Amino acid sequence: MNAPISYSNLFRSLLLSLVLLLSSAPLRAQYTVSLTGIDYFSTSGELPVAAAGGQAQVEFGFYSGGPTASVLRSTVLQAVEDGGCSEIFTDVAVQYTYGTYEGVLTFTLAVNNEGYREIAVTAASGSVTITQAVQASAVYTLTKVSPSTNTIYHGQTVTFRLSGSDTFASYQLCRTEGSVMTCSDPVEGTGSPLSFTDTRAGTYTAQSDYPSPVEMNGSVTVSYLPFYGYAHSFNTASYTLDADGGTMAVPFTKNAQASLTELTDILSAYSGGQSAEWDATVQISLGLSGLTLTWGPNLGAAIRNCTYFVNGSGDTLTFSAPAGGAILQQDYSIANGAI
Repeated sequence: MNAPISYSNLFRSLLLSLVLLLSSAPLRAQYTVSLTGIDYFSTSGELPVAAAGGQAQVEFGFYSGGPTASVLRSTVLQAVEDGGCSEIFTDVAVQYTYGTYEGVLTFTLAVNNEGYREIAVTAASGSVTITQAVQASAVYTLTKVSPSTNTIYHGQTVTFRLSGSDTFASYQLCRTEGSVMTCSDPVEGTGSPLSFTDTRAGTYTAQSDYPSPVEMNGSVTVSYLPFYGYAHSFNTASYTLDADGGTMAVPFTKNAQASLTELTDILSAYSGGQSAEWDATVQISLGLSGLTLTWGPNLGAAIRNCTYFVNGSGDTLTFSAPAGGAILQQDYSIANGAI
Protein backbone atom coordinates (compact mmCIF):
# COMPACT_ATOMS: atom_id res chain seq x y z
CA MET A 1 0.00 0.00 0.00
CA ASN A 2 1.42 3.39 -0.98
CA ALA A 3 2.06 5.96 1.75
CA PRO A 4 -0.27 8.97 1.68
CA ILE A 5 1.07 12.13 0.10
CA SER A 6 2.10 14.83 2.58
CA TYR A 7 0.92 18.01 0.90
CA SER A 8 2.54 20.18 3.57
CA ASN A 9 5.93 18.57 2.87
CA LEU A 10 5.34 18.88 -0.87
CA PHE A 11 4.52 22.57 -0.46
CA ARG A 12 7.68 23.15 1.60
CA SER A 13 9.80 21.39 -1.03
CA LEU A 14 8.31 23.48 -3.83
CA LEU A 15 8.80 26.66 -1.81
CA LEU A 16 12.42 25.79 -1.11
CA SER A 17 13.02 25.09 -4.80
CA LEU A 18 11.52 28.45 -5.68
CA VAL A 19 13.71 30.27 -3.15
CA LEU A 20 16.83 28.56 -4.49
CA LEU A 21 15.84 29.39 -8.06
CA LEU A 22 15.28 33.04 -7.23
CA SER A 23 18.47 33.34 -5.21
CA SER A 24 20.53 31.88 -8.05
CA ALA A 25 19.00 34.10 -10.74
CA PRO A 26 21.06 37.16 -11.67
CA LEU A 27 19.85 40.54 -10.49
CA ARG A 28 18.47 42.30 -13.58
CA ALA A 29 18.55 46.03 -14.18
CA GLN A 30 16.19 46.99 -17.00
CA TYR A 31 16.29 50.21 -19.03
CA THR A 32 14.50 51.60 -22.07
CA VAL A 33 15.93 53.99 -24.66
CA SER A 34 13.14 55.29 -26.89
CA LEU A 35 14.17 56.44 -30.41
CA THR A 36 10.69 56.86 -31.91
CA GLY A 37 12.07 59.54 -34.25
CA ILE A 38 13.85 56.80 -36.18
CA ASP A 39 11.45 55.08 -38.59
CA TYR A 40 12.68 51.50 -38.24
CA PHE A 41 15.43 49.14 -37.12
CA SER A 42 16.77 46.53 -39.51
CA THR A 43 18.48 44.81 -36.58
CA SER A 44 16.34 42.84 -34.15
CA GLY A 45 16.64 40.46 -31.23
CA GLU A 46 19.24 40.38 -28.46
CA LEU A 47 22.68 41.97 -28.69
CA PRO A 48 24.97 40.63 -25.94
CA VAL A 49 27.93 42.72 -24.77
CA ALA A 50 30.77 41.40 -22.63
CA ALA A 51 30.84 42.27 -18.93
CA ALA A 52 34.20 43.98 -19.45
CA GLY A 53 32.56 46.36 -21.93
CA GLY A 54 32.15 46.47 -25.69
CA GLN A 55 29.96 47.63 -28.53
CA ALA A 56 26.49 46.88 -29.88
CA GLN A 57 25.57 47.92 -33.43
CA VAL A 58 22.03 48.59 -34.62
CA GLU A 59 21.10 49.15 -38.27
CA PHE A 60 18.39 51.80 -38.73
CA GLY A 61 16.57 53.61 -41.48
CA PHE A 62 14.31 56.52 -42.51
CA TYR A 63 11.67 56.19 -45.22
CA SER A 64 12.03 59.80 -46.40
CA GLY A 65 15.52 60.60 -45.19
CA GLY A 66 16.63 61.69 -41.75
CA PRO A 67 18.57 64.53 -40.09
CA THR A 68 22.32 64.93 -40.34
CA ALA A 69 24.49 62.49 -38.41
CA SER A 70 25.43 65.11 -35.79
CA VAL A 71 21.80 66.09 -35.19
CA LEU A 72 20.72 62.44 -34.96
CA ARG A 73 23.56 61.71 -32.54
CA SER A 74 22.39 64.56 -30.27
CA THR A 75 18.87 63.12 -30.35
CA VAL A 76 20.12 59.65 -29.46
CA LEU A 77 22.29 60.98 -26.61
CA GLN A 78 19.27 62.80 -25.15
CA ALA A 79 17.24 59.58 -25.33
CA VAL A 80 20.09 57.73 -23.59
CA GLU A 81 20.06 60.31 -20.80
CA ASP A 82 16.27 60.16 -20.53
CA GLY A 83 16.50 56.38 -20.24
CA GLY A 84 18.96 56.59 -17.34
CA CYS A 85 21.80 55.06 -19.35
CA SER A 86 24.34 57.89 -19.40
CA GLU A 87 26.67 55.98 -17.08
CA ILE A 88 26.28 52.77 -19.08
CA PHE A 89 27.03 54.08 -22.57
CA THR A 90 30.42 55.74 -22.83
CA ASP A 91 29.80 56.73 -26.45
CA VAL A 92 27.19 56.64 -29.22
CA ALA A 93 28.28 56.91 -32.86
CA VAL A 94 26.06 57.51 -35.91
CA GLN A 95 27.19 56.52 -39.37
CA TYR A 96 25.03 56.76 -42.48
CA THR A 97 25.64 54.05 -45.05
CA TYR A 98 23.15 55.19 -47.71
CA GLY A 99 22.44 58.92 -47.94
CA THR A 100 20.41 59.87 -44.88
CA TYR A 101 18.16 56.85 -45.36
CA GLU A 102 20.10 54.00 -43.78
CA GLY A 103 22.86 53.80 -41.23
CA VAL A 104 24.34 52.17 -38.14
CA LEU A 105 24.14 53.21 -34.49
CA THR A 106 27.12 52.02 -32.45
CA PHE A 107 26.60 51.94 -28.67
CA THR A 108 29.77 51.58 -26.57
CA LEU A 109 29.16 50.13 -23.10
CA ALA A 110 31.41 50.53 -20.05
CA VAL A 111 32.47 47.65 -17.81
CA ASN A 112 29.50 46.32 -15.84
CA ASN A 113 30.01 46.11 -12.09
CA GLU A 114 26.40 46.69 -11.04
CA GLY A 115 24.27 43.72 -12.09
CA TYR A 116 22.86 41.98 -15.16
CA ARG A 117 21.58 44.60 -17.61
CA GLU A 118 18.80 44.58 -20.19
CA ILE A 119 18.49 47.74 -22.28
CA ALA A 120 15.55 47.90 -24.66
CA VAL A 121 16.23 50.29 -27.56
CA THR A 122 13.11 51.02 -29.61
CA ALA A 123 12.40 52.79 -32.89
CA ALA A 124 8.99 53.72 -34.35
CA SER A 125 9.08 50.22 -35.81
CA GLY A 126 11.26 47.52 -34.36
CA SER A 127 13.41 47.12 -31.26
CA VAL A 128 16.55 45.45 -29.96
CA THR A 129 17.62 44.42 -26.47
CA ILE A 130 21.23 45.05 -25.46
CA THR A 131 22.24 42.67 -22.66
CA GLN A 132 25.35 42.76 -20.50
CA ALA A 133 26.34 40.30 -17.78
CA VAL A 134 27.98 41.52 -14.60
CA GLN A 135 31.73 41.27 -14.32
CA ALA A 136 32.84 38.61 -11.81
CA SER A 137 35.70 39.17 -9.43
CA ALA A 138 39.04 37.89 -10.64
CA VAL A 139 40.66 35.08 -8.67
CA TYR A 140 43.61 36.26 -6.57
CA THR A 141 45.90 34.33 -4.20
CA LEU A 142 45.99 34.36 -0.39
CA THR A 143 49.38 33.98 1.33
CA LYS A 144 50.71 34.46 4.86
CA VAL A 145 53.05 37.42 5.45
CA SER A 146 53.95 36.88 9.09
CA PRO A 147 55.04 35.18 11.25
CA SER A 148 57.62 33.21 9.30
CA THR A 149 56.33 29.87 10.60
CA ASN A 150 52.84 28.36 10.62
CA THR A 151 52.85 27.86 14.40
CA ILE A 152 51.87 30.66 16.78
CA TYR A 153 51.49 31.33 20.47
CA HIS A 154 48.00 32.14 21.73
CA GLY A 155 46.92 35.62 20.73
CA GLN A 156 49.76 36.15 18.24
CA THR A 157 48.81 38.23 15.21
CA VAL A 158 48.95 36.46 11.86
CA THR A 159 49.01 38.71 8.79
CA PHE A 160 47.69 37.52 5.43
CA ARG A 161 47.95 39.10 1.98
CA LEU A 162 45.53 38.78 -0.91
CA SER A 163 47.52 39.38 -4.11
CA GLY A 164 44.92 41.72 -5.63
CA SER A 165 41.35 43.01 -5.46
CA ASP A 166 38.66 44.52 -7.66
CA THR A 167 37.10 47.87 -6.80
CA PHE A 168 33.59 46.57 -7.43
CA ALA A 169 33.86 43.62 -5.02
CA SER A 170 34.45 43.06 -1.32
CA TYR A 171 36.51 40.32 0.25
CA GLN A 172 36.48 38.17 3.38
CA LEU A 173 39.10 36.17 5.23
CA CYS A 174 37.54 32.83 6.20
CA ARG A 175 38.76 30.56 9.00
CA THR A 176 37.85 26.89 9.22
CA GLU A 177 38.25 24.97 12.46
CA GLY A 178 36.93 21.42 12.36
CA SER A 179 33.77 21.56 10.25
CA VAL A 180 32.90 25.18 11.10
CA MET A 181 33.87 28.08 8.84
CA THR A 182 33.57 31.71 9.94
CA CYS A 183 34.39 34.75 7.81
CA SER A 184 35.54 38.24 8.67
CA ASP A 185 33.55 41.37 7.94
CA PRO A 186 33.77 42.28 4.22
CA VAL A 187 36.63 44.54 3.13
CA GLU A 188 36.05 46.69 0.06
CA GLY A 189 38.37 46.04 -2.87
CA THR A 190 40.81 48.79 -3.79
CA GLY A 191 42.24 47.54 -7.06
CA SER A 192 45.40 46.62 -5.11
CA PRO A 193 46.45 43.82 -2.73
CA LEU A 194 44.62 43.57 0.60
CA SER A 195 45.83 42.66 4.10
CA PHE A 196 43.95 40.66 6.76
CA THR A 197 44.88 39.70 10.31
CA ASP A 198 43.72 37.14 12.86
CA THR A 199 45.04 35.71 16.12
CA ARG A 200 43.74 32.14 16.10
CA ALA A 201 44.75 28.76 14.77
CA GLY A 202 42.82 27.30 11.84
CA THR A 203 42.82 26.93 8.07
CA TYR A 204 42.43 30.24 6.27
CA THR A 205 41.05 30.98 2.82
CA ALA A 206 39.60 34.08 1.17
CA GLN A 207 36.56 34.80 -0.97
CA SER A 208 34.95 37.68 -2.81
CA ASP A 209 31.21 38.29 -2.75
CA TYR A 210 30.42 39.65 -6.21
CA PRO A 211 28.32 38.81 -8.11
CA SER A 212 28.26 35.66 -5.98
CA PRO A 213 30.93 34.18 -3.69
CA VAL A 214 34.13 33.49 -5.62
CA GLU A 215 36.77 31.43 -3.82
CA MET A 216 40.28 32.83 -4.06
CA ASN A 217 43.36 30.69 -4.57
CA GLY A 218 45.55 29.74 -1.63
CA SER A 219 45.03 28.12 1.75
CA VAL A 220 47.09 28.66 4.93
CA THR A 221 46.91 26.39 7.97
CA VAL A 222 48.04 27.86 11.29
CA SER A 223 48.42 25.82 14.49
CA TYR A 224 49.30 26.65 18.07
CA LEU A 225 52.73 25.92 19.51
CA PRO A 226 52.82 23.08 22.06
CA PHE A 227 51.68 23.93 25.59
CA TYR A 228 54.58 25.56 27.32
CA GLY A 229 54.63 24.10 30.82
CA TYR A 230 52.84 23.30 34.02
CA ALA A 231 51.88 25.64 36.87
CA HIS A 232 51.36 23.80 40.14
CA SER A 233 51.08 24.10 43.93
CA PHE A 234 47.93 26.23 43.81
CA ASN A 235 46.24 26.05 47.19
CA THR A 236 43.37 28.28 46.15
CA ALA A 237 41.75 29.30 42.89
CA SER A 238 42.08 33.04 43.50
CA TYR A 239 44.80 35.34 44.73
CA THR A 240 44.27 38.91 45.88
CA LEU A 241 47.22 41.24 45.52
CA ASP A 242 47.98 44.64 46.96
CA ALA A 243 45.71 47.24 45.40
CA ASP A 244 48.71 49.48 44.79
CA GLY A 245 50.29 46.85 42.53
CA GLY A 246 52.65 44.04 43.29
CA THR A 247 54.63 41.00 42.27
CA MET A 248 53.73 37.32 42.43
CA ALA A 249 55.87 34.26 41.87
CA VAL A 250 54.03 31.33 40.34
CA PRO A 251 55.55 27.85 40.85
CA PHE A 252 56.21 26.54 37.37
CA THR A 253 57.83 23.50 35.77
CA LYS A 254 58.73 23.71 32.08
CA ASN A 255 57.34 20.99 29.87
CA ALA A 256 60.23 18.74 28.85
CA GLN A 257 59.10 18.98 25.22
CA ALA A 258 58.99 22.79 25.26
CA SER A 259 61.91 24.90 24.07
CA LEU A 260 63.28 27.20 26.78
CA THR A 261 64.23 29.80 24.18
CA GLU A 262 60.77 29.58 22.65
CA LEU A 263 59.10 29.91 26.05
CA THR A 264 61.20 32.95 26.95
CA ASP A 265 60.40 34.56 23.60
CA ILE A 266 56.68 33.95 24.10
CA LEU A 267 56.66 35.53 27.58
CA SER A 268 58.58 38.49 26.19
CA ALA A 269 55.98 38.84 23.44
CA TYR A 270 53.19 38.78 26.04
CA SER A 271 54.88 41.52 28.06
CA GLY A 272 55.50 43.46 24.86
CA GLY A 273 51.81 43.61 23.94
CA GLN A 274 52.05 41.19 21.02
CA SER A 275 49.29 38.83 22.19
CA ALA A 276 45.58 39.56 22.03
CA GLU A 277 45.17 37.28 25.07
CA TRP A 278 47.47 39.26 27.36
CA ASP A 279 47.30 42.83 28.74
CA ALA A 280 50.85 44.15 28.49
CA THR A 281 50.41 46.31 31.60
CA VAL A 282 50.99 43.01 33.37
CA GLN A 283 54.58 41.86 32.88
CA ILE A 284 55.37 38.15 32.90
CA SER A 285 58.79 36.47 32.86
CA LEU A 286 60.48 33.17 33.67
CA GLY A 287 62.75 33.05 36.71
CA LEU A 288 64.64 30.33 38.56
CA SER A 289 61.63 29.34 40.67
CA GLY A 290 58.88 29.82 38.11
CA LEU A 291 56.84 32.57 36.48
CA THR A 292 56.93 36.09 37.85
CA LEU A 293 54.04 38.53 37.32
CA THR A 294 54.45 42.24 38.06
CA TRP A 295 51.89 45.02 37.69
CA GLY A 296 51.00 48.43 39.00
CA PRO A 297 47.62 49.79 40.13
CA ASN A 298 44.87 49.90 37.55
CA LEU A 299 44.11 53.59 37.27
CA GLY A 300 42.33 53.32 33.92
CA ALA A 301 38.76 52.59 32.95
CA ALA A 302 39.41 49.25 31.23
CA ILE A 303 39.57 45.80 32.81
CA ARG A 304 42.93 44.09 32.49
CA ASN A 305 42.61 40.57 31.13
CA CYS A 306 45.41 38.06 30.70
CA THR A 307 45.35 34.39 29.75
CA TYR A 308 48.28 31.97 29.81
CA PHE A 309 47.72 28.44 28.51
CA VAL A 310 49.21 26.13 31.09
CA ASN A 311 48.85 22.54 29.90
CA GLY A 312 47.37 20.17 27.39
CA SER A 313 44.21 19.79 29.45
CA GLY A 314 43.18 23.32 28.54
CA ASP A 315 43.94 24.87 31.94
CA THR A 316 44.58 28.58 31.70
CA LEU A 317 46.39 30.86 34.08
CA THR A 318 44.30 34.04 34.23
CA PHE A 319 44.81 37.45 35.71
CA SER A 320 42.32 40.31 35.79
CA ALA A 321 42.16 43.72 37.36
CA PRO A 322 38.74 45.42 37.57
CA ALA A 323 38.31 48.97 36.28
CA GLY A 324 37.11 52.06 38.10
CA GLY A 325 38.39 53.92 41.14
CA ALA A 326 41.80 55.39 41.89
CA ILE A 327 43.62 52.25 42.98
CA LEU A 328 41.89 48.93 42.53
CA GLN A 329 42.16 45.48 44.00
CA GLN A 330 43.57 42.93 41.54
CA ASP A 331 42.92 39.21 41.43
CA TYR A 332 45.09 36.38 40.22
CA SER A 333 43.51 33.00 39.56
CA ILE A 334 43.78 29.77 37.65
CA ALA A 335 40.69 28.57 35.82
CA ASN A 336 39.90 25.67 33.54
CA GLY A 337 38.88 26.15 29.91
CA ALA A 338 40.84 27.62 27.00
CA ILE A 339 39.52 30.68 25.23
